[in-house]
Amino acid sequence: MLTTDVDLVKQRLSMFKNVNNSYIMFEYDSVFSRTVIKDFNNIQVKNRLTGMTPVAASQYTRDTTAPYLAGYSIDMQTGTVTLTFNEAVDVTSIYYPGFTFQSTQAGTDVSYTLTGGSVSSVSTDLKTVAFILNAVDRRQLKLLPNVAKDQSTTFLAVSSSAIKDVASNAIRAIATSSALAVTSFSFDGLAPSLVSFSLNMNYNETNALLSLTFSDVVIISTIDPTKLTLRALAQTSDPTFFYTLTGGVSPSDDGYVVDVILSYTDTNNIKAKSGITTSVNNTYITINSTNTAAMIRDDRSLNIFGIANGAGMRVSTFVPDTTSPHLAAYALNLTAETLVLRFTETVNASTFAQGQVLLQGAVNDTTNSFRFFSGTPTTTISRFITLRLDTAELNVLKQNLALTKTPEMTFVSLSNATVSDMSGNAIVAIPTTAAQPVATYTYDLTSPNLVSYDLDMSAGVLSLTFDE
Repeated sequence: MLTTDVDLVKQRLSMFKNVNNSYIMFEYDSVFSRTVIKDFNNIQVKNRLTGMTPVAASQYTRDTTAPYLAGYSIDMQTGTVTLTFNEAVDVTSIYYPGFTFQSTQAGTDVSYTLTGGSVSSVSTDLKTVAFILNAVDRRQLKLLPNVAKDQSTTFLAVSSSAIKDVASNAIRAIATSSALAVTSFSFDGLAPSLVSFSLNMNYNETNALLSLTFSDVVIISTIDPTKLTLRALAQTSDPTFFYTLTGGVSPSDDGYVVDVILSYTDTNNIKAKSGITTSVNNTYITINSTNTAAMIRDDRSLNIFGIANGAGMRVSTFVPDTTSPHLAAYALNLTAETLVLRFTETVNASTFAQGQVLLQGAVNDTTNSFRFFSGTPTTTISRFITLRLDTAELNVLKQNLALTKTPEMTFVSLSNATVSDMSGNAIVAIPTTAAQPVATYTYDLTSPNLVSYDLDMSAGVLSLTFDE
C-alpha cells in the first residue's frame, strides 16, 4: 500500500484496528464492466454486485510504529499551539504535561511544562492538532524570562505520554537535551484592554476594592491608578458624578487580574458622592491611558487601550457597602463649644439624630451624664460631624463638677440611631458600660462676662448674671 493509502486507512477509526474489523472487497469498475483484479487465467475476481461477501482478514498485524512530532508553531497573541505529526493521532489522548517549552535546544536554561489546555481544531487527516494554552500556562510563558519570546527562544521537548496515534502507540519522545525548534513563531503584538471590572465597596470598613480583568498579562509595577475614573454614567462631565482616583495599592502578582485597594481618602470621597458607585446601575469606569502616560503595560511593554468618557465600561460585579461605621474618635472643645465626632467612614450628616449622644463622667456612669438635644450639627457629608453646642445646654453641663471638667472625666456613649453611613448602615452603638474616652480635650479658656446685675439695698443683696 502507498503511504497515502495507509494514512487514509488509519484515519478511519472504526476499521483495521483488529482482526474483527478488517475486511476486504474488490470494487466493480462500472466504466470497463470489470473488477479491479484478475487471476492468472485472466478471469475477473467475483465482485460484490454478483453477491460476493467481504472477506475477513485471516491474519492481522497491528501498527506498532510510534508517531513523531514533525513540527509545530505557536501564536502568543491567541495562545495557540499547533502540532503537526507524521501520521494520524488520537486527539483524545493528548496529555498537556507531556509538553515542555525550553529557552534552548539543550534545555540548560529556562523551561516550563504545560499544565493544561483545550483543543481548538483538528485537521481532517488527524495529523495536525491545535490547542489553546490555559490561562495559567499562558501567563507563565509570558512572564518567564527567555522562554517563547521569539523563534530563537522556543524549543519543545515531548515525553512519550504526550499523545498517542490512532493505534494507541505512544509518541516518540523528544528529549530535553535535543528539543525541537519551533517552525513558526507569532509575536503578541496586540495591546491589552480591560475586559471587565468589579467593585467591592464592602472590602473592609475603610477601603474599597477594584478588581480589573485584562485581555492579556499585565505587569503590576507599571500600574498608575490615577488614570482610573469611576463614573455614574458611561458619559458624564459633571464632577458630582465622577471621581478620579488619587492613588491605591495592588497586592496582585503580574497576570490577567489586578486588584487595586483604594486609598482611605479615595474610598471616603467616593462615598461622599451619593450619585455614584451605589449600585451596578451607576458604576462605570474610564481609563485615561496614552503611549506616554500608561495606566498599565503588558509583558511586552505595550500600553493598555484607554476607555474614553462616553464609552465608559459598566461594572460586571458590584458589592455594596453593608458594613456599619464606628466612632473612631471625638474631640470636646469647651472653648469653641463644639463636639466633633470622627467616624471610620463617610456618614450622611442628614441622618444625625439629636439626643443619641451621651456624655459621661466615667465608664458606666449614667448619674454624672448629659445628653444634648439642641445643638446644631454640620450638614457637610464627610467622616466628621461637628455639633455646635447649645449655650443653655452647655451651661447645664458645666454645673456638674463631676462631668467633663478634665479629659479623665470625659466619656461618650451613643446609640445606633445616632447616624448612618451613605449606604444606610447604622453606626455601631457604644453602650454606657463601654463608654469611649475623649481623644482631644480643650479646656474652657474663655473668661466669663458679666451680663447684668441687681442690687437690692433693702435686702443688702447684689445679684450678678454672667454669660456662662
